[in-house]
Amino acid sequence: MPVGELLTVLRRRWYAAFAVLIVGVGMVVVFQPKPLYWTQVDMAVLPPGARVSDLMSDTDQDKFVNFAAILEREFNDGQVEFRLAAADAPIYGAGIRQGASVELPNLGTQWQSSFSRAVLSVQVVDRSPERVKDVLDGILSRIEVLARNTQVAQGVAEENMITVGPVPHEPVVIDVGPSGASFARAALAFGTVGVVLACVAAVEVDRILARRRTRERVREVQDLELAD
Repeated sequence: MPVGELLTVLRRRWYAAFAVLIVGVGMVVVFQPKPLYWTQVDMAVLPPGARVSDLMSDTDQDKFVNFAAILEREFNDGQVEFRLAAADAPIYGAGIRQGASVELPNLGTQWQSSFSRAVLSVQVVDRSPERVKDVLDGILSRIEVLARNTQVAQGVAEENMITVGPVPHEPVVIDVGPSGASFARAALAFGTVGVVLACVAAVEVDRILARRRTRERVREVQDLELAD
């Protein structure tokens, strides 16, 4: 259709184009990407009297992996909801947008598991950095309580208790949501499609009404012929 004719149709059937554009704007508002924040902390299992900054030998790691596994099981009520494909895989990559995970990292392969680090990997993802921090603090506190209560129940003396501590000590909350540039590109593409659909809607409405007028004229002529 020539541009001049299209503009004429748009002026005549503006309401059809306007309705499509309104629907498009509404969809952009509804489906616009939401912010997403994530953090990850290793809750290290430490020998009695040790600090997070102290280096643990592989032998010491092996000794305390079982205790880390006990904490994982207790925290997750005996069942880990899901295990990530790799120890360093973020949970938002698995489609989680609001949630947390606490698991013993699997450093092995897809064919053979290997749990050789005495740590619990804690991840939190949510819609605000404040919420991520609050959830993380609650999880770390609960792990500390579980570690202590487990040993108290076994009658372990205070000086012989295994402790836990976060690494890093001050977690960093990262913005992992879509960037403004990517949203702008998507909005531009969606807007272009919306304009095209608005033009198509106006043209189709104009054609439908034109055909209707033609049928009415034919019917009127037929009625006059019958009357004669």
